[in-house]
Amino acid sequence: GAGASSGPTLSGSASSETLFCEYAISGMGAPGLRWCGEAEGQPLSGPFLPIECADGLGESYLRDHDAEFKLVSELCARHL
Repeated sequence: GAGASSGPTLSGSASSETLFCEYAISGMGAPGLRWCGEAEGQPLSGPFLPIECADGLGESYLRDHDAEFKLVSELCARHL
């Protein structure tokens, strides 16, 4: 989606240790969390592959720069 998405703070049930606390903003080169290689223009690597979605005007966009995609990909890459 457009705009910012605040990353969740996940805590282990047995302690108050923070496991993941990040933020991301949708867009290429946006502030916050970026997938590895984004700044260098390298292909996306990680546990998920983004999909293309069509807008209401018939254009399709790869969703790899969505804040939600960046956050869930990094969370899973670090902790799974």
